[in-house]
Amino acid sequence: MVMLMKKKPAKTNNFSDFPPSIIGNYYIEIFGDKEIVLTGKTEIIELGETVLKIKCNEHRISLEGENIKIINYSYDGIRIKGIIKKVEFERG
Repeated sequence: MVMLMKKKPAKTNNFSDFPPSIIGNYYIEIFGDKEIVLTGKTEIIELGETVLKIKCNEHRISLEGENIKIINYSYDGIRIKGIIKKVEFERG
């Protein structure tokens, strides 16, 4: 007779160990004025050559600049390139 044992899940005390889609947070990485990477669940509200508005949980993030382009967009993040002149955060 063979007995199978369940493996105990690893314990963690660090929220960064969980995918953002599970805990509902998002992270923003800004690379100078040329690139922004948002990790977490995002929803595009408005997209134009000079503006991009994104909803992340209860926040809205607005980007203004030139030649704003979405390089990669998936269920867990977005990568944006262009000449970014302004980043604005709004709650609600």
